[in-house]
Amino acid sequence: MTIRRPSLHLVACFGITATILCVPVASAQSVGTTPRFEVGGQVEWLQLKEFSHVLARRTEAAVGGRFTVNLTDHVAVDSQISIYPRDEFFPDRSKTQAVFGVKAGIRGRRVGLFGKFRPGLVYVRSPLVCFIPEGCGPAPASTDSRSWLALDMGAVVEMYPSHRWMTRFDVGDTLVRRGNGSDSYFSSHNLQLTIGIGIRF
Repeated sequence: MTIRRPSLHLVACFGITATILCVPVASAQSVGTTPRFEVGGQVEWLQLKEFSHVLARRTEAAVGGRFTVNLTDHVAVDSQISIYPRDEFFPDRSKTQAVFGVKAGIRGRRVGLFGKFRPGLVYVRSPLVCFIPEGCGPAPASTDSRSWLALDMGAVVEMYPSHRWMTRFDVGDTLVRRGNGSDSYFSSHNLQLTIGIGIRF
């Protein structure tokens, strides 16, 4: 049995996340007045490897929104939804990624540094195409949809230019497990970068 070595960016993400989560809370500069809620939007890029040998890794762009509930200055419940409107290899296919989990770390007056652990799903939707030369008749157009498991882990850097406004930068490894029904199962680690702004209240 051959054991695959983990990719470099996966090792880096695990290291960064472990370091941040192991920093003693006492070392953080306590703010004490962190707003309870955050709402924001983001753009992101995902280097997706969908099949083992058939398709090459490609970079896809998405837009989306985020909602965060700060339980304390150092721990938050973090959720995000991202829409990938176009696929490089399958132009008519779209994907929606939704994740929900925990963000924890240290927060100063102007900068915050966190680790994130957010499981979720990737919802894939594509039209069914007729491959019969004689045509498929007057049957109505239909779509095929399926869900892939996802796990987003990595680091988050936040900057607070004011008490209300913030910017956020994410870098992480998104584990995607593809396959259901007649699909063959395939898992891949994928570098994901996110840039966003938000309002705190």
